[in-house]
Amino acid sequence: MHASKSGKIRTKFLTWNSALAVALSLSVMPSATMAQEISDQFRTPAPGTELTYACSDGERRITIDKATGLQVRWRKNERLYENMTLFCWACGRGISVERTQVAAIYPLISGKIVGFRRHKGDRAWTDTVFVMGTETIDTPAGRFDTYVVQTRSESDEGWTGMRTAHYAPSLGWVVRVTKEQSGRKPTSCELEAVAEPTT
Repeated sequence: MHASKSGKIRTKFLTWNSALAVALSLSVMPSATMAQEISDQFRTPAPGTELTYACSDGERRITIDKATGLQVRWRKNERLYENMTLFCWACGRGISVERTQVAAIYPLISGKIVGFRRHKGDRAWTDTVFVMGTETIDTPAGRFDTYVVQTRSESDEGWTGMRTAHYAPSLGWVVRVTKEQSGRKPTSCELEAVAEPTT
């Protein structure tokens, strides 16, 4: 993906309905070996990189801690967060999930749909991750070629959530995100600045 020379924003999206037509051919369950190869493609900013976001509920700063395979950790306000890739709704500590199912989102291909179940104790959720397409966007931190990835999550108790993330492969992180979930106000964030780690 490359920014257009005219400077205009390029967008290429698939709808959920059109994506379902090709989902069976694209969403192939990887073997454990393939999952490792896919996890090798997953990259994040270097440890110590600080990302500043302008959000609808205030400024946020996160610092990348480290990535191991598909598992990534970061700090926000000195609190440590953890997730598997950046597209699972919540695949951190205490969450049981089949890693190969989450890994199936890679490589990112427009129209791909991947689903998996998450468990924590007697609670369970169903997540569906949809690569909607590509879009070149301008942010205060610069212009990025992104994949637009939407995650829909639903608990067995009826809670629902939807997260739409603009993921920039050049950065290895999300540069714009909107989030809606039951019982809470919608939130949105956009990358303002990137500070490389000092050595």
